Amino acid sequence: MNSIEPERFDFSGRWMLAFHESYLRQIRARPWLAGAAIWNEFDFSQPETGGSIPHMNQKGMLTWDRQPKDVFYLYKANWNAEPMAYIATRGWLERAGTDSAAPRGAGKRPVRQPVDVFSNLQSVELFANGVSLGRRRPDDVRHAEWQVPFVDGDNVLEVRGTHGGQAVSDRVVVHFHYRAPVLADSSVPFGELAVNVGSHAQVADDDGVVWEGDEPYRAGGFGYVGGEAKMFNKDLAIEGTRETPMYFTYREGLSAYRFDVPDGEYEVELRFAEPSAAAKRLFDVSVNGRALPRVDLASQYGVARAAAVRVAATAVNGGGIVVRFTPVAGLPILNAIRIRRR
Repeated sequence: MNSIEPERFDFSGRWMLAFHESYLRQIRARPWLAGAAIWNEFDFSQPETGGSIPHMNQKGMLTWDRQPKDVFYLYKANWNAEPMAYIATRGWLERAGTDSAAPRGAGKRPVRQPVDVFSNLQSVELFANGVSLGRRRPDDVRHAEWQVPFVDGDNVLEVRGTHGGQAVSDRVVVHFHYRAPVLADSSVPFGELAVNVGSHAQVADDDGVVWEGDEPYRAGGFGYVGGEAKMFNKDLAIEGTRETPMYFTYREGLSAYRFDVPDGEYEVELRFAEPSAAAKRLFDVSVNGRALPRVDLASQYGVARAAAVRVAATAVNGGGIVVRFTPVAGLPILNAIRIRRR
């Protein structure tokens, strides 16, 4: 998972990057240190912890099965003399987004998103689909960033530099999913939209569907109405799913979630997980006026257990899909939502 707006405990690669860059700068600010150690080299089992991967402490520079994360190469660029350049987006090979300024009818447009490169060379040049995006000099922690104009589909990124007359390079392919800012824009036919509610982070599931970050509702688009974004207690493990990141965050106290999709038939999937054993939470949900059975997550599923509810819905007369939440006791919550055209 990754995020354009990383935040503490979102377990995104770009938050980890910011965290470890601060480590490096703090170490360098203390030249009197005889040595320093990074916690931790590998992810490790921690039965009592939760987070986006239950029972796994994710502080490592490598995964539990010894696969390097992007941040591993930040340290390599700083502490290894071997010339190198690395495109730090292996943890974000499936992306999604939109050009919010695109006029209706414009079709699929390039969308600029950040790409990080770690290198110990004097300067490096990044190419996207064969076009140079310019040359950068890495900063004090050997990090350079570009805003890359991703196009819908595969995007070939290559970074190039030289050391002692020898070429140094790295290459990666990122698949981008374009979404029109106006969901009913016929120039970008609507298929589906999945949202990681309560979080800015994007998450690609096992089927390659990118669950986009949450946002407030804007006419023509999608988003929440009311409520507050929250995270599960990181020491409370969510059970019953392989897709924990879509349950780890939630929005509490929302009154609605809206999608201004074109008229047609849809399946709406609502995902829930009760975050508190102490809360008495009952609420009603309706989809375009169709009432669902009253929701009592603790009684129906248990605390910290993933639950998914699917319902068919019809959008007519330009009204889109409106999911309403009505409190009965306590505050309604929503952890994730997905809408697919049938």
